[in-house]
Amino acid sequence: MLPAIWVMAMSREPTDSGPGLAVDHNEAKRTVSKMVRLTTSLVGQQYCTQVVDRNNHYGKLRLKLKLTLRNISRENLVIHRFDNPIFRVVLIKGPTAVRAGRTVYDQWSSVMRKRFFASRDFLEPEPTDEFVILKPESAHDYEYDQEIDIALKDLGNPAWTLRSGDYLLRIKIKTWSWRPEKAAELQKRWAQYGYFWYYDIMSTPMPLHVEIPRSRIAICQ
Repeated sequence: MLPAIWVMAMSREPTDSGPGLAVDHNEAKRTVSKMVRLTTSLVGQQYCTQVVDRNNHYGKLRLKLKLTLRNISRENLVIHRFDNPIFRVVLIKGPTAVRAGRTVYDQWSSVMRKRFFASRDFLEPEPTDEFVILKPESAHDYEYDQEIDIALKDLGNPAWTLRSGDYLLRIKIKTWSWRPEKAAELQKRWAQYGYFWYYDIMSTPMPLHVEIPRSRIAICQ
């Protein structure tokens, strides 16, 4: 049984699971698996207690991750240098489960589009230093590490708990948080510099060992 305490966010991808907004003669050949590879590496790991109220609390595994995006296509990609919010966290038990799509933990969270915070027109005729032009076989390390929390129990389903053991961790990120219509416009305007990438990406599996603490753990800060 999976935790059911999270809010689902809409996912946007090219032709792996549906067409993007902008279509050209090469669009049918562009899929996430053929264009980019997202990998994660563990920077920090700690267990803590999340207090909801005086009667409800649960343990968390807090991870700090470094994210690296590699261009595995044959064309330049234009990507936003900093925008990489995580909106899905998945734990899988073994490579066979990866191929079958079976998960033991699947957390979705909502991501607020940045148009609600700031209006951006992106009127520049070429990519600024806010973007990176990623050449084929080159990689981009996102500047800021990302933190995620994995719940060790589900308050909505007391029978479910995460067990100690070895897992494979996958995350899904947004590479563009502004209006998709604006991204489609930039695909056309900046086409000479590369293919503007604004689709969601799922990371490759990263081994993760979970050891549920037996003693009392500190409150999450």
